[in-house]
Order: sequence, then structure tokens, then C-alpha cells
Amino acid sequence: MKPLKLTLSAFGPYAGVQEIDFTRFNGRGLFLITGDTGAGKTAIFDGISYALFGEASGSVRGGDSLRSDFALPQTDTFAELEFEHRGKIYKVRRNPEYQRPKLRGEGVTRQPSSAEMYYPDGRVVTKVGEVTKAVEELLRINYQQFKQLCMLAQGEFLRLLLADSRDRAEIFRRIFDTGIFRQIQQELAARAREQMEAYNALITAISDSCRMIDPGEGTDDGKSELAEALESLSANGVAAVPKICEKLKRQIDMDAEEWESLAKELESADKLGRELAVKLSEAKRIEEKQAQLNAEKEKKDEIESDRCKIDNIKNEIQTAEKALELAPDHALLVEARQKALEARAETEQLEEQHKQDAAAADKAKEQLELKTQALPEIEKRRQQKTKIQSLLPQYQLVASCKKAVTQAEKLLSDAEKNIKESAAKAESLSNQQEELEKELASLEGAEAEYEQLSAKARELRSSISETEELISLSEKLHNLSKDVETEQEKYRRLYSQYIEIKEKFDSAEAHFLSSQAGILASRLVDGRPCPVCGSTSHPCPAELPDGAPTEAELERLKAERDEKDRLCRQMAQQLEKKRSQTASLLDELERRCAAAGLSPDRDALNSALEKTKESLDATSRKIEIAQAKAERKKQLPEKLAKVRQELKNARLELENQQQAKAQAAADLSAAIAEEKTLSSSLPEDIPTFEQASDRINQLEQSIKAFENEYEAAREASEQAARKLETTAGLLNNAAQAEKEAAERSKALEQAFSDRLKQSGFEDENSFKNSLRTPEQISALRRRADELKTKCRAWEENIKRLEAETAQQAESAESILAKIEDNNQTLSRLRDRSAQLRARVGANTRILNELRSKLARAAKMEKDILTFRLLSETANGQLKGKKKLQLEMYVQAAYFDSILRQANKRFSKMTDGRYELQRRDPDNLIDKGLELDVFDHYTGKPRPVSSLSGGESFKASLSLALGLSDVVQRRAGGVSIDTMFVDEGFGTLDSHSLDSAINTLNELTGSNRLVGIISHVAELRERIDKQIIVRKTPRGSNIQMVF
Repeated sequence: MKPLKLTLSAFGPYAGVQEIDFTRFNGRGLFLITGDTGAGKTAIFDGISYALFGEASGSVRGGDSLRSDFALPQTDTFAELEFEHRGKIYKVRRNPEYQRPKLRGEGVTRQPSSAEMYYPDGRVVTKVGEVTKAVEELLRINYQQFKQLCMLAQGEFLRLLLADSRDRAEIFRRIFDTGIFRQIQQELAARAREQMEAYNALITAISDSCRMIDPGEGTDDGKSELAEALESLSANGVAAVPKICEKLKRQIDMDAEEWESLAKELESADKLGRELAVKLSEAKRIEEKQAQLNAEKEKKDEIESDRCKIDNIKNEIQTAEKALELAPDHALLVEARQKALEARAETEQLEEQHKQDAAAADKAKEQLELKTQALPEIEKRRQQKTKIQSLLPQYQLVASCKKAVTQAEKLLSDAEKNIKESAAKAESLSNQQEELEKELASLEGAEAEYEQLSAKARELRSSISETEELISLSEKLHNLSKDVETEQEKYRRLYSQYIEIKEKFDSAEAHFLSSQAGILASRLVDGRPCPVCGSTSHPCPAELPDGAPTEAELERLKAERDEKDRLCRQMAQQLEKKRSQTASLLDELERRCAAAGLSPDRDALNSALEKTKESLDATSRKIEIAQAKAERKKQLPEKLAKVRQELKNARLELENQQQAKAQAAADLSAAIAEEKTLSSSLPEDIPTFEQASDRINQLEQSIKAFENEYEAAREASEQAARKLETTAGLLNNAAQAEKEAAERSKALEQAFSDRLKQSGFEDENSFKNSLRTPEQISALRRRADELKTKCRAWEENIKRLEAETAQQAESAESILAKIEDNNQTLSRLRDRSAQLRARVGANTRILNELRSKLARAAKMEKDILTFRLLSETANGQLKGKKKLQLEMYVQAAYFDSILRQANKRFSKMTDGRYELQRRDPDNLIDKGLELDVFDHYTGKPRPVSSLSGGESFKASLSLALGLSDVVQRRAGGVSIDTMFVDEGFGTLDSHSLDSAINTLNELTGSNRLVGIISHVAELRERIDKQIIVRKTPRGSNIQMVF
């Protein structure tokens, strides 16, 4: 890939459109990108990487920060690159998502991101993600690889040159993706650990299973063989399990044989239990019948009482039947009595109604006479109404005149009001015009002031950013220094603990060795041979001294001592690393503070930051004021013209309102005169048309109301007379009916009294008490029948129960005793059977588990050995071998390749004196990437940190070029014909500078472009092709020299 033309618009520090035509460099050779600090030199490489991959680093980052702060609202932000790849020309264009001021009105608008890629055959790919994918497929690298191949940032490779083995491993892991090998190491270690943990868990499970075995009750002579075998588990461990399995199988067979014998005994006992249950059921049935017979005999008195009730019910039924025969006559008598009472009540009601109707007729007649006397007044009102109706047209003319007066008065008032408003508006607009003219004159130079303040604010922001980074670096240095002090104190305490535990161990070891005879004697048992002399009798064993440590206590102290020793060495390494980091941070802080003209003191940096921020705040407030003035100046001309036109219109409107006022005054005088003429001939008490209409309505309503009242009074009088006549007729008829009903009731009373005496009833009350309905008589007969049936059933039940209880049987109590004995036998047999069944089942399951687990343990032992060897090999833990991890081995191979390529340039740039070498790791796991420089003048290697500034630049440049060669070769098929080298040349003397340029010139020999990004003045004299970046208050611009 070789760039042909780069176009940047409103990108980073560039406000407008900047074009770089790389074809003017003839496609090869060195070229220099130079300019002031912060002008935007690195932004050129950022533009290329952003156009290709949508990512940028260095001077700009991404998102809104890609858009230039100097850009005008109408200027689009984009990066466009035309490049050649394998003989074909491609073009890619991107713009980020950003916000810009609206072209019209106030506020901001969001510009979405977009991308396009144009192929030589005319194809176009759009969408951001699709374009990035297309570029990666074409170039066969991603952004990170492109940055590693094309941008040699001297500061980054100086860090790689001076890094320790662990930091360098992290860098290589990121560049060469060697993390997979580290994952393999961790996975193998984890697998080996998991295998061992699983094996230990399985052994524990086997032991647990053995402990769950039920060995049985043993024999009369002592424990069972299985119990004795289980006791050997604690001493022999898993080795005793096969023998345990053998004894367990024998115990299972014995228990199964006994279980089968018990099953036959259970069957016989169960049969006897069923027979006894049948006998018990029969004995209980006979006892229940005897109890029922006794209960029935106790009901004898109740039965005798029921027989008496039957006789009483028969007598009640005979009397009720006689009363039922007289019931129709009694009903006729009751009916006659009721009708006589009703006839009397109706007569009394009609007499009261006749009195009320007579009084109402007299009152209605009086009301009619009063209404007749008022007829002359009604006629007078009719005449008054007719007179007022004849004057209504004249009233309407007067109303029209009044309306005209009111309208004329309003017009006159409106005209006067409008005149005042128009005069005030004209005066106000005149004042506004004068003020706007003065304000416009005062805003001259507002745009220039805004631009000057904006440039100053950008410089202050840059200074603040740099100062904040220095403060962060100072804070990091301060914290690291405190960490070093803390770690030193921890190390001192830990070392004191180590000395203390070491002294304890040395003392305990000496005491232990002097007490070995006593320890050996404490383990002797009579009848067993002594491990020293072989004697089975021990008449005088040595005594164990008081306070002598055991071997386990000694081992514990030794382990504590070794652990403290390991922690001390580990902490010492960490402490040395932090001291080195502290020195490095201090050098960087002093160097950057010196470049910025600041003191490295934290308080001084904070003070400088606060002052700069205060200055920025003050400048920002001034910018807001200046921006408001500039915007105001743009708006004033249009506003002034508008005010002038409004003033002209206001004065014209004032003249029109004055003419309208004069016309309204004339109309008002004419309307008032006409109104006075018409009103003089109207009644004084009715001056308006509305009052006349109201008076007519009142007269009409009073006339109509009187007519209605008169007609109602006449109708009421006639209706009251008719009602009085009707009531008198009804009263005569009711008196006759009352007489007839009384005579009939008296005749029926005498006849019913005679029949009562004939039937044997003393009086009417005796008859009523004996009277029953047919249903009630039927119920009495049913009750008598029920009592008769109950008595017969009782007698029959007594006879049946006496016959059933005459049989003889064995007592239930005797049968229950036999059942209890049989149940105890059954319970004993079942408990023993359940015990044997559970033991056989559990022991059989355990036996199967033990056999399966033993087979698994044998297989796992082979797998553990395999994974342990693989893990120890990959993690550099094999005894007697170099302590080199798999990832470190792969990184060392890459490192050796990088150093071979780097030494081709480094040796040439140092006239054959120096050569970079990878240090022998000395059997330390994390020291496989240490770097030395071999000095051919002295014949000795030494640390790369001992190189001077210029020598360090040559070494880091060589290392960067070597890494680029290896990465490009590793990428396979990648064609990158352009490279950028950023800074670092300022540390070289004249001879070293020539040597470095010659080395870079050699890179361009095969049709390659190499760009050096630097502000070193000597390079301008040595390199003809140049891209000069100049910084201005309105953004940077680019000039090409070739």
C-alpha cells in the first residue's frame, strides 16, 4: 500500500481543506514532515489511518475531537485517501459523527458518520463497518498491525528497549498474540490440578464408602472378619480396599441366606394372625347383639307411654269430626256478621262525605261572585294596552337614534385612543432607531476581538492538558514513592519475622536431635521388636525430655521458615522493581517539566494549573461576550432597517387617525339632535321602546290571568253542586242495605246456636277449640298408626335379639391375648428381616461403588502422570531442565528474529561497535526476555540502560525497524510500501544523524516511501522532500517542498 493523495477537511488542527500529493515524491525516498510543536505533523499519519480503518491516535483521538475547533459551520469534516496497492488505484473517504453549529438559526446539529470506498472497476462500498472490512480484506492487516508496520514511534520503542523481561513479554503478547500459549500453560496447569484434585476426591470417596459399610453383629467369639478388615483401612489406606471387598461379599451372602430363612417364618406367623382375626370378629359381633338386647329392654316404659297416647288421639279425632260437620253453618254466620259491619261503616262514611260536599259547594259559589265584581277593571286594561301599541313605531325611531349616538361616541373615543397610541409608537420607534445607530457604531472590531480570544483559549487549553498530565505523573510518582516506603517497612517486618522463625527452627532442630532416643522409646510396644536392636522386651526405655518437639512440629517450623524466606525474596524483587519505576517516572517528570518551563514540584504544578484555568475561565467569559457582540453586529443592520420602516408607517397611521376623529365628532352632533326631537312626544313614564314592550306584556298577562281565574271559579261552582247531589243519593241506598244485613245476621245466629247444643258443644268457643281441618285429622290418624307400628317393632326386635344371643363362643379377651403374642413374633421377625434387607442392599451398593471407583482410580493415576509432565514442561517446572515457559519460549524466538534484523542496522549505525543480545535467563522463569548490548570494543555485554541518549535512539530505531520487518514477514502477503518515523532525532550528533538517515535511505531502495516526523533543524538541510506544517490563529496549513 502506497499513498498517492491525502485530503483532510476540518480535521484535527486543520480548519479548511488540505491536500498532500505524495506522487510529487516520485513514489520513493525519504521525505520530512516538519513544523512547530502542536501544529499537526502526526495528524497526517492519523488522517491516513482514519481514512483506512476509522481509527486515529496521537494528535487526535476520535468522535467529536476529530473535527477541527477552527472549522466554519459550513465546512464538512472528512479524510480522503487515494492509494496504490499491487498496481491498482483505490480511494476511500470517511467523515466522523460530530456536532456543528446550525447554518441558520441558533443551536447545533448532528452530522452522522459515513464512509465510501471506490474500487478500480467502479464498484463502491458504503457504510462504516463495511468499508473497514473491505480495507482489512484488501490490505490483509487491521489497524493495530498497520500502526506497528507503518508508524515507528520512537518513544514507544525506547520503552521496549528499556523494559524488563516481564513488561517486554506483555508488549510481545500484544504484538504477536502469544496469549494463546499462556492460556495453554494455564489450561494444562489447571487440568493437572483438576486431575489431582479429582483423584484425591475419589480416594476420599473410597474411604468414605468403606466407612459406610455395615459389618454386622459379629460372632460369639468377637468381631466379624469384615469388621477386622475395616480396622486395617486407617493403617493401610486404599491398599486394604480389595480385601475389604472380598470380606464384604462374604458378609452379603451370609445375610442373604438368613433373610430367606426369616421369610418362611414370617409367612407362618402371618397365616395364624389372619385366623385369629376371623375368630375375634365373630366374638365381637355376638357381644354387640347382647348390648343391643339390653338397650331394647330399657325402652319398655317408653312403649307403655306410647300406648296411652294412641287412646287420646282416638278421642280427639271423634270430636274433630263432629265440629267439621258444623263448619259450613259457622262460615255462613261469620260472613253475615262481616257484611252487617261493612254496611254500617259505609253508611257512616257517606254521611261524612255529604257534609264536606255541602260546605265545598257554598265556598265555590262565593268565589264566583267575587270574580264577577272585577270585570270593569279588566276592560280598562284592554284600552290602555291598545294605546301603547299605537306608539311602538315612534319608540323604534328613538331607539335607532340612541344607537347612532352610542356608535358615534365610540368612534370618537377610539379615534382619540388610537391617536395617543400612534404618537407613542412613533416616538418609541424614533428612540429605537437612534439607539440602534449608536450600538452599531460601538460594535466595530467585534469579529477581530473574538478571533484573537479564541486563539488564546486554544493555547490555554493545550497548556492545561499538558499541566494536568504532569500533575497526574507527579501524583503517580508520589504514590509510588509512598508505596516504596510502605513496602520497605513491610520488608523490614517480614525479615524480622523470618529471623525469629529461623531462630526457633534452629533451636527446635537441635533439641529434636538430642531427644531422638526418647522419641524412639515412646513408640516401643511389648512383644514387638525394637527397630534399633530387635529385642521384643524393653526393660529400661529412654525417657522423652520435657518440651522436646515432635517431628511434625519440627516440619511445621521448617515449612514456616521456608515460607518466610520465600516471601522475603519475593518482596525484595518487587521492591527493587518499584524503585526502578520510581526513578524512571522521576526522569520523565523532570524532562517534561523542563520542556514546558515548569517546576516539577507538585504544589507549583497545581498552582500553575489553577492560574492557567483562571486565565482560561476569564478568557472564556470574554469570548462569550465577544461572540455575543459579533452576533449582535450581524443582526443590527436588518433590525435598523425594519425599525425605520415601522417609524414611517406609524407616522402615516397617526395622520389617518386624526382625520377619523373629526368625522366621528360631526356624526355624534347630528345623532343627538334627532334623538331629542323624536323623544318629546312620548309618555314621560315610558321613555323607551323596551319599557313600552314590557308594559304591553304586563297588561296582556294580567288580562289573561283574570279571564282564566273567572272561568275556573264558574266551573268549580257548577262541579260542587253536581257532586253534592250524587252524595245524597248514595247515602239513602247505604242506609237501606245496612238494615237488611242486620236482620239476616240475627236469624243465622239463632239457627247455629240450636245445632251446637244438638251436637254436644257447650258454646261457640268449645266448637272452635275442637275444630280441625281434614288434613289435621289425617295427620292424627297417621300419628296413631306410627305409634302402633313402633310398639309391634319393639316386641319383634326383642324376640330376634334373644334368639341371636343364645349361641356360645370364646371370649374376645382370650382371642386378643393370642393375637398380641402373634403380633410380637411378627414384629420381631419383620424388624430382623428389614435390618438384613437394608444391610444387604446398602452393602451391595457400596461393593459395586468400590469396584467401580477402584477401576477409575487406576485409570486416573495414568492420566495424572501425563498431564503433570505436560504442565511442568509448558510452565518451566521440570526438575533438572531450564525454567522456560511455553509463551516465553515463543516470545524469545520472535525476539531473536527481531534482534537479528535490528543488529543489521544497529551495527552499521554504531560503526560495528554495538550488538543487541538476549540475556541468558539463568534458569529463572520470568527472565527469558532480558536485553543486553554487547560492546565489541570491550568484549563484554552490559545493560542497554547504560547507553547514552543518542545510542539509545539508534538502538530503539533499529529495534523498531527490526520489529517492523518481523511483523510484516509474519503477516504473510502484506504489501506496505510506506513508513513513518516519529521524533527522536534531536539526541543525535551530526555523524549519528547521517548514519541514521543512511539507514533509512536503504529502506527506500525498493520503491518505498519513508517519512520522518521531526522538528529538528538539521534534517531540513539533509532532506529535500518536505511537508511543512504551519500553525496559525485560524488553524494549521500544509506546504509541500520538493
